[in-house]
Formats: sequence, structure tokens, C-alpha cells
Amino acid sequence: GLLDTGIGPDHPSFSDEGVSPPPAKWKGKCDFNGTVCNNKLIGAQNFVGAEEGNITGNPFDLVGHGTHTSSTAAGNFVEGASVFGEANGTAVGMAPYAHLAMYKVCYDDGCSEGDILAGLDAAVEDGLDVLSLSLGGPSLPFYDDVIAIGAFAAIKKGVFFSCAAGNSGAGNRYKSLSNEAPWILTVGASTTDRILKSEHEKLNTYGSIIGDALAPKVAHFSSRGPSRSSPGILKPDIIGPGVDILAAWPESVDNATLPNPKATFNIISGTSMATPHLSGIAALIKKSHPDWSPAAIKSAIMTTADVLNLAGKPIIDEGLFPVDVFAIGAGQVNPAKANDPGLIFDIKPEDYFPYLCGLNYNETAIKIITQQTVKCSEVGVIPEAQLNYPSFSIKAGPNQTQSQYYTRTVKNVGPATSTYNLDLFVPHQMGMSVNPQVLTFTKVNQNITYRVDFIAQDGAGKDGVPYGQGYLRWFSDKHNVTTPIAVIFDTPED
Repeated sequence: GLLDTGIGPDHPSFSDEGVSPPPAKWKGKCDFNGTVCNNKLIGAQNFVGAEEGNITGNPFDLVGHGTHTSSTAAGNFVEGASVFGEANGTAVGMAPYAHLAMYKVCYDDGCSEGDILAGLDAAVEDGLDVLSLSLGGPSLPFYDDVIAIGAFAAIKKGVFFSCAAGNSGAGNRYKSLSNEAPWILTVGASTTDRILKSEHEKLNTYGSIIGDALAPKVAHFSSRGPSRSSPGILKPDIIGPGVDILAAWPESVDNATLPNPKATFNIISGTSMATPHLSGIAALIKKSHPDWSPAAIKSAIMTTADVLNLAGKPIIDEGLFPVDVFAIGAGQVNPAKANDPGLIFDIKPEDYFPYLCGLNYNETAIKIITQQTVKCSEVGVIPEAQLNYPSFSIKAGPNQTQSQYYTRTVKNVGPATSTYNLDLFVPHQMGMSVNPQVLTFTKVNQNITYRVDFIAQDGAGKDGVPYGQGYLRWFSDKHNVTTPIAVIFDTPED
């Protein structure tokens, strides 16, 4: 399911050829007249105007954004796709046989919070497996963030939630990022190995080059961390293709004569384009592992990500400068590896309660997020970095405790009998120890907990370097399970 600007339902990307009927659990509806919806597009509703109690119109996409993102996530195969004759080939989404539902909450002038919340409420009740939102706003406390609130309701029902990190670029740290809640997969944008040699507004002068060995590169516009709302959670989580993405468009942009006049496409860029790539990949993983929680799927995506480009070198940005974990999170998504991660870090919805208490949210604020009464005196309080997240983000320096430790619990989803050894890349000005240093599993779904100690060196944070980064990797003869580490030596501005 996508919350966006609507959808062009008659585009061939939304053909239901080869697609099975909707599952019995599906409760949604189609607000288009006639027989526009099918086994591919099984739902379409309009919520524009819900905030004012005046919903008018249908879910048709008058902007193009929602059609583009929908086909990226789950578009069917369309041969001969191109724009101005460039990037010619077969267009297909990440999960071409998945069902699609559109919840129109945005128009060409933006999206209102009330409309988004109304769309989210409906989507969560309709029986979806994955929700994709290529939209977002400024960093807010989670109790003031309608997307964070709606996302929590989704994960309580087992719905995976993927959102755009934002298009503010490197900008001012702590003021760039959107959609920071740890129960959301926050997606940054990267390039592909196809270069279209032109600016976006000069589509008619595009020329394609295939095989950029420096790909993927982090897009210049992709928002960076750290998170302002929760610096103890490393964000963004992942990067995926978001530059010069060809996907469905509700009308022609090049006036080309086409065998199928409805097979119109456009090439645009943004974290909005990266997000549906990840959403479609999440749908594929959910299909392979229907019993996995949203957190387990996120863990699989993150711990198997690539940090090297096609040339085997560390990922860089479009300016050819090195990037850090605040740009790439865990790295570039690797769909094949994500389907077989070996180990997963799982988080149940109630595991977020002590985390929210650790943010010093009061009972009222936590109830807004969780829609239930949570007493911190009963559930306990944990620091952000103690959440069983597949990454680390900690503070260190003159104003912090020199030594701190956190635990992580991993579940074996690989071979029943397997042994994992430790590989550490220790961040700048830090010491680390991990106990145990070998994880030995004897059965599937077995959990093992390990402890990670961080010790700041004398003078840490005083040399003007604002952060350090590293990774912790568990490796067996078949799997690599990697968690990135960020150490922040400064604090957010007021």
C-alpha cells in the first residue's frame, strides 16, 4: 500500500497479468468507477480533504508522483519503456506480482496531516503487509509526528513501514532528516550504474551511459543524519536507487508515438523514488518469510547491505567525496542477501515502550504514539542505544560517561547448526569489547545475547572531530551480519 498523490489506474504497469486474486484478509475498496481495479490494483481510495471533512474527487493521480512510486514498488512488466528514447528496456517494479493499494492523501500543493492520518488509519485496517510513504516533514518529537504515530499502529498489526529520509541533502546536521522513528525503515537515495547525461529539466538531451563503476553513489539531495528526535538511533537506515529512476507516469512527457499510448513513463529523482524500491523488496521478503515481523524484515535488509561500490571501494557521494554512516546508514540494499540474512535482530511493539520512556516522554505522549496506557514505572526505562536495533548510535566525549555498554539479541534464521565469529572496526577515539566473541547456534530460531562495551579514550571529542564510525560484524561460513556504529562527540543544537 502507498500513501501518495493517487494513481493512473489504466497504465499497463498496473495490469494484473499473472497476478493472483486478492487474499482473503484484504478489506480495502476501490473508489474508481467501473472495473478499473483488478487483481494488481486491488484498492484505491481518496482522502484529500479528510482534514476538513470534505473529501471530493477520486484517487486518480493528477501529479504523477504516486503513479511513479507505485510502479517502482510493484509495477508489472512493460516492454519498450523509455523517455525521449533513452533508458529503453522493460520496466518492472521490485515485486511485480504483488497486489497494490493506493491511498491518495496528497495533491500538487502538498499533503495535510489530517489527510495523511485518515489514509493511514484506513490502510492499517485494510490488511496490508507493507506500507510505503514517499513523503515526510521536519524532525518532530514522535508524539507530534503523524507518520510516526500511524507507523506505530501499523507495526502493531505486523505491517512493515518504509518512508523517505528526505531531500534536504547534507545541510545542517540534525535538521535534515525526516521519518526518524525506529519502527520505520528510513530510506536514503543512491545512484545506479546508468548515467543520464543531462539535468532533469533537459530531458530531451539525455544520453545514457551504462556501467558506472563508482555506483552506487549517495545522491547529493539525500538527507543525512544524525537523528534530531532520537540521536541514539542511527538514521537513515539504508540507501536504495533514487536517481534518474524511470517509472510509470499518468501522461506522456515526450509526446512519443507508442504502440500502447498508455505506456507513458518519466524519469525523476528523490528519496521518494528510493523508498518504493525498499518497500517492494520488503514485500518479497515477507512473501518468503511470512512469519517475520516488520523489525525482522528491517534487520534482514540492514545487516546484509553493501558498503562497497561496484569497483569494490567504499561508497562515495556524487561529488566523489567519502560518505559516512549518517549518509548511508547500513549501506546499499542487497535484495538477494536480505532474503537470507543468517541472523536477525527482532523487536516486538512492546519493546519500544521502555525506549520511549528513555526519551523522557510522559504517559500522555506515549499513549498518543502507542494508543495504549504505558507506565514507565512498570515497563522500565532504557537508553536509546539499548533498543535491539541492527545498528549503534552512541554519545561520547567530555560530558559523557567514559564507559557504557549495551546488549543485543540475535535470532538464528539460517542453518540450525552454525557458528559466527567476530570482526570489529572500532570507531575513532574509542575502545570496544564484545562478549562472547563467538556465537554458536544449535537450532533454528535460537536466540543469543551478547554485550558490547564502549570505552571513550582520554581526550575523546576534544580534537574537533564530531563523530567516529565503525562496524561490528558476525560472520559464518555462509553469512555476514553487519551492524554499523556511530559515535557522536557533539550534541544537537537547540
